[in-house]
Amino acid sequence: MAFGRGPAGNDAKVNLGIFQPVELIKILIAMFLAGYFARTWERLRDLREARLPGDRVARAEHVFPVIAATGIAITLFFVLKDLGPALVILFVFLAMFSVARGRPTLAIAALLLMVGAVTIGYRLGTPHTVVQRIDMWLSPWDNDVHGGDQLAHGLWAFATGGPTGSGPGWGDPGVIPAGNTDLVLPALGEEWGFAGVVAIFAIFAFLIGRGLRAAQRADTTYGLFLGVGLSTLIACEMLLITSGVLGALPLSGVVSPFLSSGNTAMVANFLVFALLISISSAEKSTQPDALRAPAGRLKFVLAAAALVLLSFALRYQVLHDSDYLARDAHAFEEDNVKRPQHNPRINSLAREIPRGAIYDRNGVPLATSNWQELERHRDAYTALGVSLETADSRFDSRHYPFGAATVHLTGDLRTGENFHATNASLVEHDANRRLQGYEYAELAPLIRYRHHPGNAGVARILARDRDVRLTVDIRLQLRAKEILDRHLRESAVTNGALVVMEAATGDVLAIVSTPSTAPPATRAAAPTPDELLDRARYGQYPPGSTFKIVTAMTALNLDPSLTRRTFQCRPLGDGRCGNTIAGWNRAIKDDIGDHAHGTLDMERAIAVSCNAYFAQLGVHDVGSKALAAMAERLGLSPGDPLELRHTLPFAAYGQGPILVTPFKMARVAATIAAGGRMPQGRWIAGDGNTRQDPPFEILAEPQAAFIAGAMRRVVTEGTARHVMAGAPIEIAGKTGTAQLETGLPHAWFTGFAPYGGSAPRRLAFAVVVEHGGYGGRVAAPIAREVIEAAKQLGLL
Repeated sequence: MAFGRGPAGNDAKVNLGIFQPVELIKILIAMFLAGYFARTWERLRDLREARLPGDRVARAEHVFPVIAATGIAITLFFVLKDLGPALVILFVFLAMFSVARGRPTLAIAALLLMVGAVTIGYRLGTPHTVVQRIDMWLSPWDNDVHGGDQLAHGLWAFATGGPTGSGPGWGDPGVIPAGNTDLVLPALGEEWGFAGVVAIFAIFAFLIGRGLRAAQRADTTYGLFLGVGLSTLIACEMLLITSGVLGALPLSGVVSPFLSSGNTAMVANFLVFALLISISSAEKSTQPDALRAPAGRLKFVLAAAALVLLSFALRYQVLHDSDYLARDAHAFEEDNVKRPQHNPRINSLAREIPRGAIYDRNGVPLATSNWQELERHRDAYTALGVSLETADSRFDSRHYPFGAATVHLTGDLRTGENFHATNASLVEHDANRRLQGYEYAELAPLIRYRHHPGNAGVARILARDRDVRLTVDIRLQLRAKEILDRHLRESAVTNGALVVMEAATGDVLAIVSTPSTAPPATRAAAPTPDELLDRARYGQYPPGSTFKIVTAMTALNLDPSLTRRTFQCRPLGDGRCGNTIAGWNRAIKDDIGDHAHGTLDMERAIAVSCNAYFAQLGVHDVGSKALAAMAERLGLSPGDPLELRHTLPFAAYGQGPILVTPFKMARVAATIAAGGRMPQGRWIAGDGNTRQDPPFEILAEPQAAFIAGAMRRVVTEGTARHVMAGAPIEIAGKTGTAQLETGLPHAWFTGFAPYGGSAPRRLAFAVVVEHGGYGGRVAAPIAREVIEAAKQLGLL
């Protein structure tokens, strides 16, 4: 008790170095009990005497052995902190006691007492190891025990074996915890199937039956009881461990005789059968039928227990094997987080199926698991200024030659960062089904014979196209990232994003978010939330004056004649210009430094970005309901309706509760460029794309053309005229300066090019620079350089 220890460091006191004393102690106990019952069996047959008139009760001195044996078993249970030895010793005693007495009544009572003691221990939380095993038994697929998927591993192995097994040597015993000791039967069941399990039961039935027969033919009473005890010992050990691995009872920690790896147990088992052979040497039995008959009935009890366990195996291996093959277990991982766990054989088969590659629109690999695929495109990488040896390691499981330039788009399978975040759309995660080439449920029927050469099911999956092609042009993506990063440094800010897409189709050509995560091999710390955030698609920003396009679209959708609607922008007397609106306490002010615009119509108001005009247009002609409805049609979140109504003048020029992303603002610009039809926007091309909705009409084409013309005036004579002067491409756009409670405003520029081209050849874009200041001075130059780069690359 003082020096004992348990396997895997648990609190069971069963090992003394490499020796397990309990294995030999069990045989000694059987020998002791055989001597005891050989002397007392006749007295045990008369356990009743008259104590009260008309009633008979058991003699206390003869019931005492049952109580004592049960008490010893319970004591062993709590002291050794292990259920197995206690149950084995108790069952051996009760089997021998039942033969001696000829009736099972007291034995059944003792079993109920033992069950009660274990239940009380479980409720009290002791012993800890047994409590954990009972928790695993009660909920094998989802419990709170670390390593509590042990029983699930056994059931996976049984189900994988099915009726006839994977075949000798074709199983995976190495993935089964304790597959050479406690869970050796599932390991055999995987390779030999239900037929193998039946064969093992048949062999043990033969051995135990011969042992009990030897006991019946013994020439001494001691030999009879010793034969019963030793045969029951082997039977109980096999039945208990089998009950545990099949989920009929909690795992008990006993070994499977002759199957489990254990030096002490193996020697003890051979000693048992050596003793049984010695007992069977008698030529003729001299024992009375009063003892031989109960020993014979014991065979049927053990056979019934075996048949019950075989019914469990039948369920897992024949009747419902497909269900259990693909069933997930929930278990704690190294980071102490519980997650679903697949059958490891499915994972093993999955690893044999190479993951597909991710390509840009020109066929350049952005992500691949095959280094040779990178080698085949070495010239393309060199032309893009990428050195394979510097950018990646051939020893990585997955290669991302463009690193931080594409991580917000592809994700990184090696780290899984942001894979399950709600504010991320990563191709490695979203297109996982296509990249891996299968659903896990598809692999379940294949795993039984997965190692067999020429497996037709595996070959069929390997023949599938597992590659994913994106709409992104990596040439423009790299140029856009370089341009954005350079301008952010020059402006002494760190955060920004841009999106470029084809206006007619919504195919994204470049999508950049800065900062981004560096490759895992090049960083010393975990990425920050700022680095993980995909600002281009999930960064939520007030749109500033770029939202005036949406307000204009809403107005013209309600009444096309509002193109001629005029409002006043006048001096306010405090050095600012703007206007006041009846019923609103705050004056509407244009930007500091702006001059009063006087009376102006919608086209000029867009060109000069007049806040006062759009505040009045929103209140007098649009209204909060119509503005919210248009925002929703464009995929923008209008926020709280009550807040929108209370802030309508300010929301109409982009300073209300409505928030937007660069991707969605680029889509608004694409709607104008495409004649009023909004594309859904996509970055995955072909069959792998789930965003297949065709463009749908938001605004009539004449009204869209009107707004496009006004956006062109922004560039030629309005708020973007200085930075766009001399541009070789006709750009139409809208600046935005989103004011904040603290810090500099966010700088915006959104638009399309070429203004004079046809819709199918137009590119729409949006750029945001956090705390960049005025959009016309910070964001617009970035957009100009990106569009010029697109023209140089032949994309315009």
